[in-house]
Amino acid sequence: MKTPSLYEIFKQPCGKVEKLFIGTTFFTLTVLAFKFFGFRDISAIGFGHFAIISAIFLILAYLAYFDFKRMEVHNSLSFVLLAFLLLLNIAIYILSGSEGYVQISETWKYIPYENFIAAIILGTLFLLTVLISKEKALGLGDVRIAIISGLLVSYGNLILWAYITVFSALIYGLLITKGKQMKGLKIPFVPFMVLGIVIVVLLGV
Repeated sequence: MKTPSLYEIFKQPCGKVEKLFIGTTFFTLTVLAFKFFGFRDISAIGFGHFAIISAIFLILAYLAYFDFKRMEVHNSLSFVLLAFLLLLNIAIYILSGSEGYVQISETWKYIPYENFIAAIILGTLFLLTVLISKEKALGLGDVRIAIISGLLVSYGNLILWAYITVFSALIYGLLITKGKQMKGLKIPFVPFMVLGIVIVVLLGV
């Protein structure tokens, strides 16, 4: 199946799914802006952090929407985001050392060392799932999103991220099957991984 271009997707009529994703993204960015600037003095560094996180959220929202509509991960966009996060973490690691970090907020330290550990753990687990299931349970695109998740949520938040991701996907499956047997049901997993990232990040900001 040919992957549609951004133009082809955005020229389609705005249905309930599109309105849901747009509304959720707008709400998320509003909460993010409030947490960054609501009780703080606005600084160039703080605005830079906000701009970068907002851009990442927008890309994640689109990846989630694309998977929900197409049941596949957008290859080029996921590769670009993965490459950006890898280079960002490598740059921070080189410039700050193994114990270095970036203080995003009073409660959130972005620590490359812990991010790499989380990315390796999630990437390995998802890749094993892909190989064991022969891509019936998950695809290689999901592995990329899992690595992206690790680079964003860090090692200390893996359990929280996993709970949010798994249980939100389970609840979605139960809702669309109305409590009936879920065997053979195909669920787009990226939206729920993204939901886990967004909640963890917003809690940390």
